[in-house]
Amino acid sequence: MDGEWMQEQLTRYLYLADTYDAELRDAAYESVSSEAQRLNDEATMLLPTIERILTALDVMPETGLLPPAYRGSNETPRWIKQGLGILRDRDEWSARLAPQAPILAAEGFHPLVWEAAAPLWDADPVAAVETAAKWLTASIQQKAGSKLPDRELVIDVFSPKPNKGRTRLWFPGDPEDRTWKSRQEGLHYLSTGAYSGIRNIAAHSHDPGWSEHEALEYLAVLSTVARWSDETTVVNPS
Repeated sequence: MDGEWMQEQLTRYLYLADTYDAELRDAAYESVSSEAQRLNDEATMLLPTIERILTALDVMPETGLLPPAYRGSNETPRWIKQGLGILRDRDEWSARLAPQAPILAAEGFHPLVWEAAAPLWDADPVAAVETAAKWLTASIQQKAGSKLPDRELVIDVFSPKPNKGRTRLWFPGDPEDRTWKSRQEGLHYLSTGAYSGIRNIAAHSHDPGWSEHEALEYLAVLSTVARWSDETTVVNPS
């Protein structure tokens, strides 16, 4: 919507109405001068536009609007002033009345992830994310007793499918249970995605173009993998 044009039309109507009233006062309300009649006619012709504007602004009264010459109670100027107030302040509403957004506090991430990232964060968030991923790899390797690297590691140890001779890191519970399968598959796929789409990009791209906030989101993904990994138990080969 063209707010500037809308404001001009509403202001124009108020000017016509005020000038009409002043013309009547000057004539002591004895008769309607030709100038007063002209002003009322012009305001009347403008009324359909004013009604469309107020409808668009969602302040159009059900009773409709009345021209300046109406002799009874005339609330038209009040509704128009409300419309002008909306046009003046509506850009502020989205900023001032928006719900308070939650803050993602990095110090609340899994300790392993944030302790690895913190020393590098201010200077190079991408390097901080890569370092956190390396620490996470080392932690999972130690728990599983595996020497596989990064993505290959999590694909193997978090797999929900048993494999004779291969150690698994599984959530506690019954592997035949649907909820258990959902959780284990979630860890398997999330960790695989984290190493494919986060760790590998940070390690092998010269400049991935991450903003600080994007890097923070990626740390949160690694933190989730770390927390879920902590919940797993070692299932040795049978």
